[in-house]
Amino acid sequence: MSSRKYTWDQMYLDEYAKGKALFHGREPDEFVVWAAKYLKEKGVNRAVILDAGCGEGRNCVYLAKQGFVMHGVDIALPPIEKGRKWIKLEGLAKAVDLRVGDVTNLPYKDSFFDAVIDIFTIEFIPKRKQYIEEVARVLKPNGYFFIKAHKPPVKHSISLEILKESFEEKFEILYSNPADNDVLKVVAKRIGI
Repeated sequence: MSSRKYTWDQMYLDEYAKGKALFHGREPDEFVVWAAKYLKEKGVNRAVILDAGCGEGRNCVYLAKQGFVMHGVDIALPPIEKGRKWIKLEGLAKAVDLRVGDVTNLPYKDSFFDAVIDIFTIEFIPKRKQYIEEVARVLKPNGYFFIKAHKPPVKHSISLEILKESFEEKFEILYSNPADNDVLKVVAKRIGI
């Protein structure tokens, strides 16, 4: 077991030991709610979406209830186990697939997803370039990449400038929130091949 995986497994186990049912709660991230509306406005109503770093799947549950087909991957086993139980209780087992995996080596075929969401994941990825390459690989041409991350000077963060450099020629940024916010929100499109 890699030390990185163990660290994340232990973090979740420590939080559950405090009596938390779900580490992040049941409500979706507000940027995910916005992303669902954005996709529907673009006519992408039955999109196949990956939640990279999905935790227990709160965003997957919300998006599946909005009619999207969801896949989630997280490096830690404890939240995936909790998420699978929750998804079953919600009756969403056919609409949501959660897996343990590494976002720098995604277990999906090329051009599989219409969109990828990343809520505070990219800032924790040591092999960021490899991660972005993997997202580009699994996204369909013109697929959407939604990113929410902390901005510097927070320890785990990414700046818009670094993100642009990391995207190289694979993504076009369609939207980024105003510079005066402490959280970065970006919508990028996979440049068609």
